[in-house]
Amino acid sequence: GYAGDGAVATAAQLNAPRGSAVDTSRNVYVADTTNNRIRRVDATTGIVTTAVGSGGVSPFSACSFTGTAATVKLNLPEDVAVDASGNLYIADTGQGCIRKVDTAGNVTPVAGGGATTTCNATMLATAVSLLTPRGVDVDSTGAVIVADSGRSCIRKVSGGNATFLAGGGATTTCNTTVTASSVSLSNPTSVAVNAANEVFVADTGRNCIRKVSGGNASFVAGGGATTTCSATGLATSVSLLSPEGVAVDSAGRVLVSDTGRDCLRMVTAGNVSRVAFTGTASATGDNGPAVAATVATPARVAVGPDGSLYVADRATTAASSVVRKIVGSWPP
Repeated sequence: GYAGDGAVATAAQLNAPRGSAVDTSRNVYVADTTNNRIRRVDATTGIVTTAVGSGGVSPFSACSFTGTAATVKLNLPEDVAVDASGNLYIADTGQGCIRKVDTAGNVTPVAGGGATTTCNATMLATAVSLLTPRGVDVDSTGAVIVADSGRSCIRKVSGGNATFLAGGGATTTCNTTVTASSVSLSNPTSVAVNAANEVFVADTGRNCIRKVSGGNASFVAGGGATTTCSATGLATSVSLLSPEGVAVDSAGRVLVSDTGRDCLRMVTAGNVSRVAFTGTASATGDNGPAVAATVATPARVAVGPDGSLYVADRATTAASSVVRKIVGSWPP
């Protein structure tokens, strides 16, 4: 459902939220996907408001829309990112575009709405045709990284132009290092940028996490045989199932929302461990150890400036359609 604006966020209603982002002041932004809105939780008061989107149904706003955050009509937004200045970037998935909302509440187009469908082209970002873009992040230079899921490629938008980062090739295996244009991605859902502006990709359809850096795509996790959430060891030995979320913390640790396995994993120094959730598809364990909690369908994961983790549970079962927060020292 959709309710709760102006009151404490834990009493609000979300509808299949898929992504979240945290600004430098620890305000939390949530892609409230099926409600066609971006919600904001104030770090000081805990009050939730609608930051972007007027809700409603078609006709949705065109990718070329310019106007206010309160009047734009989003279409199933799946992800949101925030830059160091507090500007928001929204993956307006159903509408096939990326939008920017500045701190004054003005909406402008970033990418999408054009006719060019090929991955490996360089053109005006507004001339490219995005197909269900599901993930977005911003690097330290202000460049916007987009998971163009329906085209199975990763794009970069800078200076008004869209360029190609990865995808469109023939190599499907997870555990290889190849040129980024040689790798075949399948429905990449999430992207994350580290301090060195390396891009991590949740290659959802291939069941692995990849890194794109220096024109090459390399392997981070997945492709193995070990399915249990509690297993530790080489990240190449673990079997991921439809991972929808990836994030990187300030220490370079890679967080993976292993959606099909119902747990949250961490990759560091080539090894994988469990951060949260038991692998049972339910929604229990609030105010207890994260490794003893359960989650129904974990989607994107975000890292706050204090190291807290935020996991969007996109399920619409009982006690789901929530954003869970993991605080304290992790992994345990």
